[in-house]
Amino acid sequence: MDTSSASNETGHITGYKSGQFICSLHGRAQDVAASLRRAATRKQLGQSERKPVDKAADYIDNNQERLQYDQALAYGLPIATGIIEGGCRYLVKDRMDITGARWGLERAEVILKLRSLKVSGNLAAYLAFHFEQVTIQLLQLRYWGLPLEG
Repeated sequence: MDTSSASNETGHITGYKSGQFICSLHGRAQDVAASLRRAATRKQLGQSERKPVDKAADYIDNNQERLQYDQALAYGLPIATGIIEGGCRYLVKDRMDITGARWGLERAEVILKLRSLKVSGNLAAYLAFHFEQVTIQLLQLRYWGLPLEG
């Protein structure tokens, strides 16, 4: 069995893929690109077989600044794109991609802000704060003649 695509019974990656994964987590994505190219050369892949390997390695080389996973992890940032993409789909696409809806940039931004407050469970607190600020501004205008801010 080729260990480059092997998984154990628990579904964890093993062998070559595991080593490349660890390299990328340690901020050595460039080493991963070089390793992909070396593996393609060792296996003597033909030009058509090698094309996707070179494309992946080129992507890694061209996107070094985005692949600094060690730094992201040091700051406690998530690196699992599936989680991030799922969150974006839930927060943005499901709301903005409604049939017949037309959104200008300004309205879309307001809707997304409100939706993120709702999803995070902070909408009630935000609305209480917002209405308090509006009340203060209206009182300032009425009793002190101060201009409205914002």
